[in-house]
Amino acid sequence: MLKPGATTNSINFQVNPDLKDLTPLQVLDKIVGYCGQIGLRVILCRHSAKADGYTGENVWFISGDAHFIEQRWIEDWVMLAKHYAGNATVIGADLFNEPKRTATWGNNAPLTDWNNGAKRCGDAILEASPNWLIIVEGVEKVGSDSYWWGGNLSGVAAFPVTLNVRNKLVYSMYDYPASVLAQRWFKAADSPQNLGGVWDSHVGFIFNGNTAPLLLGGFGSKFATTVNETKLGYIRSSLAPMLDGAAKKLSRSCCGQMRRTTDAVRPTLNGPTMERPQPSLACSFSRSSSRSGSLGMRSVTSFRKPKTTRRCAARSGMPRERR
Repeated sequence: MLKPGATTNSINFQVNPDLKDLTPLQVLDKIVGYCGQIGLRVILCRHSAKADGYTGENVWFISGDAHFIEQRWIEDWVMLAKHYAGNATVIGADLFNEPKRTATWGNNAPLTDWNNGAKRCGDAILEASPNWLIIVEGVEKVGSDSYWWGGNLSGVAAFPVTLNVRNKLVYSMYDYPASVLAQRWFKAADSPQNLGGVWDSHVGFIFNGNTAPLLLGGFGSKFATTVNETKLGYIRSSLAPMLDGAAKKLSRSCCGQMRRTTDAVRPTLNGPTMERPQPSLACSFSRSSSRSGSLGMRSVTSFRKPKTTRRCAARSGMPRERR
């Protein structure tokens, strides 16, 4: 959507006449503006380089493409950071959605090492907008160990992301039950009791070690069977130490001083930082994606049980980032 000459082509202008003749960025401005009016805070997400191309995009650039190179990815993020600098509604950047397959962590391979790529981009963004949060997802595989796309953060133990600006890093991941994909741990003899250990080895150690904040960018279930519902319950139970009490009492978090209101969290934003290790809980869900290039948007609000949930985010702990 940021490519020169990009246009919108999937908007119903009978329903949204005010979006007619706007560029994709102008449409995004409209959405961000409305989010600000109703008290939401927004994290922008690079969901894919090409429209709806996320399933085939393993790393943050497209090999052999003259346009979608790493430098373009960084420049696009820097442009957005400058564009929304000083806008209290936009609080951060989820750098790349679901690194997978060929993406690596900690091996210094220039074309696949995601933690180094994330650092290069994150540092550039923070030069343009030093108050933004930098959200870094995991990968699919670390060594021989596979997990969900974007969900394997086990590499953080030996190779953490070290941004030039402290207390702006948030790690993010995904976790689903067997109804989404019957992963090997769901087939284990001790499933679903094993799920807590699976979670801890891939993600939970970051929270348990007070290393950095975590954003659960997506979880849910198709609720196809009773077994799927049970296993979703175990996933939720595995998260319980992070979420305990958070829905009842929101405290200081990466969004600033959180104050509970009737309908939403309305932060007083003076530059989001992770200052105090008190738990908080929020919901995040995909809001917008232009078919001329997918730049997603996640709105952040207080936790309320929705009728249906696409993406729910647990932002808990909020310790200072350790190096």
